[in-house]
Amino acid sequence: MARASWWCMLAALVATASAQQNFTIEDFLSGQFSQRGFGGIWISDHEFTYTIAGEPGIYVFDANTLTGSVLVSGQLMELLNTNNPILSADRQYILASSEVESVYRYSTTAKYSRYEIATNTITNIANHQRLQLCIFGGGHSVAYVLDNNVYYLPENRQEAIQITNDGIPGVYYNGHADWVYEEDVMYTGQATWFSTEGSYLAFATYDDTLVESYSYYYYVDKTDEDDLYPELVDLKYPKVGRKNPTAILRVVDLANLVATNTPTFITLEPPEVVSEDHILGGVTWITDTEIATHWLNRRQNYTVLRICNIVTLNCEEEHREQSNGWIPIALPRFSSKGDFFVSTRWSLPQADGNIWQQLYVSIRVNGEIISSSVTPGAFTVNNYIGMDETTLSYYYTRTVTGEPWETQVHVTGAGTGCLSCNLVMPDGGRCAWATATISHGGSYMTITCSSPEEPSATFIYNPRTRQVLYTWEDNAIVRQRLVGRARWESIITTVPLENGFPAPVRLLLPPGLDVNDALTKYPMIYYVYSGPNTNTVFNTFTVGYHSYLTTSRNIIYMLADGRGSGLKGQDILYSLNNALGTVEIEDHFVILKQVLDRYQFIDRSRVGIWGHSYGGYATLLTLLHDDDHLFQCGVSGAPVTSWIYYNTMYTERYMGLPTEEDNLSGYQAGDVNLLAEKLRGHDFYIMHGNADDNVHYQNAAKLMRALQELDIPFEQMVIIFRQVLDRYQFIDRSRVGIWGHSYGGYATLLTLLHDDDHLFQCGVSGAPVTSWIYYNTMYTERYMGLPTEEDNLSGYQAGDVNLLAEKLRGHDFYIMHGNADDNVHYQNAAKLMRALQELDIPFEQMSYPDEAHSLTGVNPHRYNAMDRYWTRCLRLEDWY
Repeated sequence: MARASWWCMLAALVATASAQQNFTIEDFLSGQFSQRGFGGIWISDHEFTYTIAGEPGIYVFDANTLTGSVLVSGQLMELLNTNNPILSADRQYILASSEVESVYRYSTTAKYSRYEIATNTITNIANHQRLQLCIFGGGHSVAYVLDNNVYYLPENRQEAIQITNDGIPGVYYNGHADWVYEEDVMYTGQATWFSTEGSYLAFATYDDTLVESYSYYYYVDKTDEDDLYPELVDLKYPKVGRKNPTAILRVVDLANLVATNTPTFITLEPPEVVSEDHILGGVTWITDTEIATHWLNRRQNYTVLRICNIVTLNCEEEHREQSNGWIPIALPRFSSKGDFFVSTRWSLPQADGNIWQQLYVSIRVNGEIISSSVTPGAFTVNNYIGMDETTLSYYYTRTVTGEPWETQVHVTGAGTGCLSCNLVMPDGGRCAWATATISHGGSYMTITCSSPEEPSATFIYNPRTRQVLYTWEDNAIVRQRLVGRARWESIITTVPLENGFPAPVRLLLPPGLDVNDALTKYPMIYYVYSGPNTNTVFNTFTVGYHSYLTTSRNIIYMLADGRGSGLKGQDILYSLNNALGTVEIEDHFVILKQVLDRYQFIDRSRVGIWGHSYGGYATLLTLLHDDDHLFQCGVSGAPVTSWIYYNTMYTERYMGLPTEEDNLSGYQAGDVNLLAEKLRGHDFYIMHGNADDNVHYQNAAKLMRALQELDIPFEQMVIIFRQVLDRYQFIDRSRVGIWGHSYGGYATLLTLLHDDDHLFQCGVSGAPVTSWIYYNTMYTERYMGLPTEEDNLSGYQAGDVNLLAEKLRGHDFYIMHGNADDNVHYQNAAKLMRALQELDIPFEQMSYPDEAHSLTGVNPHRYNAMDRYWTRCLRLEDWY
């Protein structure tokens, strides 16, 4: 089965192929082709708030009248210095954040103000200190987190009440998630929740006291003004098999708190079945007095949904176990009265024999929970949108049977059917991937449609009459920018795997490629991610790296989803259980071989592979198992190289523990470091940030050390001579290199950057000083004095390689440095690499993990690496 998606609907808008403009790297990095989706927030059954790009202000749209109006003026937003205001439920107050700074993936810190619209009164929360979290509760009350402590500010008071006082930044968290809960459990920094009417406040505490720390340096992006010493960052990070943070959930009665100024805690204990090394998976208030909590065991294959009345402390529970896999962390959605809830979970075996993720409705009756599926079939329900309680209609998105690269909006319950299947895009394309939001009562929806032929569009939709009311967003600016641009073509097909599973494949083809021309061959890059329950094949339009490769480089871009990927049922997903780095890697070869056999226009001798994070890991594993050399080269970005270095919540969910009693053999089978010898003979490039808080640089460092000890070549990115030439005519002027170590490394770089005549074709700089401000006092000041205006600042600046980095443009050079150099600190190389990266100046670099100044501990790798470099840059292949 195959489908070709051609850009036919836009062809009339563009000039001839010879005049079309190809995409550049800057085009997709600039964001000018980024598409806007819905972006609004429903505030009633017929209204939502929204913002307009480039225009300050908050607006409200009424779906009853299809009209918009100003809710908060741009002038007020400028006064509040905010672009992310939050409206209170009664629309009388605004909570405004300013000076927002990112912390980790989801968390931020900011300063907050509460603005009363009627009186134009601004109250700075916590004296405008930087807060980790600030949210509205009932009425206009506010809860916030400062230095890992929770505070409550009632609506009629100026001073907040401190609820906790034992918070320790980086160690003991109240009301805010620690790193691992934010990254791989809650997927948010928020861990504070008001009840529906604001009478109670629940908050989680995460005790990281016994969690071990991972440390890394900031060489360039520092928080202080002192640039001489790198900043050491300590992060509590639980690695597999080690101590997890302890999660505690407590509730405070806010009326009692205000009356007494003293908090009284109600602690919601985890169920006994998961109480040892438990995980708090989520919290949601059902009503003002009922709260639902989701608890899991450490392996995340046993969960308990516990619903408690906070007044009576009576609780009911629903237990689920998954012996052959894991259970996704997800809370159900409750009805307004809390008498039933909707969730996604695994079905019973369907007609095709497979088990699929379906929509279930669960009714609470006399302390019991009775659940039943409302969406039987061989497809995946990938999102529950919401319900219309008046008609008992449930709205959700699901994959198209047999085509998991497409999803549509459906309804079940009082009525059934597809709501998005027949929607038509502004330029005539069909809706191939649909997402949706729903108003509070279910009277209106927004449906956002993506198509392979054109940018996305969002429609205001009436689900009861099944009519499009209004085109909310058509991305007209992006459509206009696409006029005159070269366009790639897309083929989506499937290839059978050994178990009969049809693996989706998408090929993005360069403009003008003739699929029937078997003589012209095109190189191809295979992009992989391959992590559990993820996907890369979607029948949608985006502008990205593929746009540059297909149009500017005439390279085919391939994506595929094998075993372990999502949206294809339980058998495929759980094939990775206890086996990361196995079947998903095997499928890369099976898929590629069939694609090469099927499409004769692919050049078999020029196939590369690349991926980032899990994809970087998958790239390395694919190369080391590539005995037939199907791939000529690979790029691995920020790879995990051994799962023992990754966090507990993610890794143990899929792999269990690295013990003899559990799954040590599974960990070893997927350990790139243990298999490093098999990378010999393969061409690959490793890219990793030294301050990666997620996949630690330790992963790349361990692999690089293994490769260096094995003397296996690889590429890596973290990142006065004229008279002699005239005298000795036997010297080839076109093949002259320069190298030095320590001061010689510094001299090498300075020589190259001043080599305007390009007397040197290339150079190797070992352990270089790049600025004398980073070297010790006794040596430097003996020769240079002090770096002050009164003494010798100009002298320091004149010899600063970092300040002169632009002059290295156009030169070929290789930097080698040990990151444990106690003499010329690695900070020197790091500063130069960052300067070169910001200037987009290419260079080669080799970091030697845990290696000191002399680099003698990494011989012979160092000299063999230099030999390979000289062979390339001085063109020595024909010399020996």
